Amino acid sequence: MGLGLLGLLVVAASGALTSLGDALFPVRDTAEAVARSRTPGENFLVYLRLYHPFIAVAVSLYAVATVGLVAALRPGPDTRRFSRLAGVLFVAQLAMGYLNVKAAAALYTQLPHLLLSDLVWVSFLLFAASALAQRPQRAQIPLGEVG
Repeated sequence: MGLGLLGLLVVAASGALTSLGDALFPVRDTAEAVARSRTPGENFLVYLRLYHPFIAVAVSLYAVATVGLVAALRPGPDTRRFSRLAGVLFVAQLAMGYLNVKAAAALYTQLPHLLLSDLVWVSFLLFAASALAQRPQRAQIPLGEVG
C-alpha cells in the first residue's frame, strides 16, 4: 500500500505539472499536443503532457490490484466498502482524464478531474487505514490441495 501511496503522489505531481503546461502552452486538440511534444527543444512541460496519462494508468492499475488483494487478505465491512469506493473512483478518474485529453484540457474537464483526484487520494487513505486496522486472515487451503 505504501508503494501505491507513493505512486499516487507521483501521479499528482506529474498532473500538477501537466496542468501548468496546459495553461502555459495551450493546444487546440490532441493531435497538436502530440505534434508539439515531439518537437525538439520544447519545454519539458510540453513533453510531460504525453507521459502523465501513462503514469496515471500504470499507477491506477497497480493501486486497484493492491486494493483488491489487501481487501481479500483483510476483510471487514469498512475495508470492503472503501475498496469498492476506491475502485469506482479510480475508474471514474481515468474516464475523466480521457475526457480531459479529448477536450484539450478545457477548464470544464480539468476541475472535475482535480476533484476526482482528491477523492481518489482520500478513498485510498481511508482504505489503507481501515485495512491496517484489521488483522490479516490466514489462507485457508483444503487438505486435498496441498501439494
